[in-house]
Amino acid sequence: MQKNLPLIVLTLLVIPFTTFADEIHFTLREPYGIMRHGIPVGELVTLPAAVPEGTSFRLVRDGKPVRAQFRNATPGQESDKWWLDFAGVLDPFETAAFTIQYGPDTQPGPERERGHVLSEKEDAYTIANAPYIEWKVPRNLSGLLASVSYPPLEHLQPAEGLLLRDAQGNQHRMGGPGTNSRVLRQGPMAVGLRFEKTETAPELAGVSWTVDLIFPARVSWMEVDVRVDDPQQHVAALGWQLHLNLDPPTAKEPTLVDFGASRTVYGSLRPEWQMELRARPSLEIPWQVWRGKAGELRLMEAAPLKSAALAEGWAHVMDRRRCLALAVSEFSKQGDEQLTIDADGMLTAWRTFAAEVGQEKTMRSWFHFVTFPHQLGAATSPQSMQNPPVVRWGQP
Repeated sequence: MQKNLPLIVLTLLVIPFTTFADEIHFTLREPYGIMRHGIPVGELVTLPAAVPEGTSFRLVRDGKPVRAQFRNATPGQESDKWWLDFAGVLDPFETAAFTIQYGPDTQPGPERERGHVLSEKEDAYTIANAPYIEWKVPRNLSGLLASVSYPPLEHLQPAEGLLLRDAQGNQHRMGGPGTNSRVLRQGPMAVGLRFEKTETAPELAGVSWTVDLIFPARVSWMEVDVRVDDPQQHVAALGWQLHLNLDPPTAKEPTLVDFGASRTVYGSLRPEWQMELRARPSLEIPWQVWRGKAGELRLMEAAPLKSAALAEGWAHVMDRRRCLALAVSEFSKQGDEQLTIDADGMLTAWRTFAAEVGQEKTMRSWFHFVTFPHQLGAATSPQSMQNPPVVRWGQP
């Protein structure tokens, strides 16, 4: 009996590390043919059962811990919902297997030491990644963004922000009085904010909406996810307006624009000029680009007749110091789209919904603030924002 005792003790010591930790598996697939070395990945994970606030988590790939951020979706309570944020590293078309380990006997995984810091004031949220960039967001979402500082440059001027258009053609600003906001998650790898409101205007009776703003670290973009519940079909279109703080255009240094149609269309804008991407997927010509003075636009480029190639729905807007890379998801798949860029930096987008679109209407956009030129200032492309890696839960 005495000879077997050491073996029994050794077995008891090993059991907690192999049996008591819970695991969840998922795969991450690159679908678009783009190298993703640091692409933000954010997922709301549902566990089999609620776990306490202080539960340890670790993300593992190929047996090695991955730097990741886990945050309770209901802080202060036991929860089965946890936010996971990490930076995905994938080659074109690659699929990688990941494991989430959690439980009292799990050694916590590494987390980013520096990154985004959220601070709150009575009238605004501030997300800062010092000394690189700082966003200021009004608590009532009025105007969408109050400031984007990319020292020493300010990227924005005041504008309308997020917009609704009712069935009679009236325009309504989203946000303002009656808007509720809260923090979804915060940490060095990602900050998430949520805004909600039920509209009170008679033209928007029964309309309520939710807007999520996501700020992932390692990149200087903001994701804007708008979801509108419209049971009585009062909302005809969703849109947004931003005003970039561009240097005034001149004949020698005009504002520069790239549009993502089914091919890249680029142009320059003299003072008082506009450039516009119009997507009408139901027509023989599914997209057109127009340019010229406001009210006097002329057709610049168009898709071939009867082409099935839809516009991708992205743009670069630049002076010689600043650049905004913007993109809209599911462009022209829910209805007609229009992106208008003024030489002075005013940007306007509208998604007009087709009649068959149901009571939920959505619009997801990305705004990536970088320095000029974007080939050096941006770590990724608009197509990369529009086509994030695909997460599939379960064993590979």
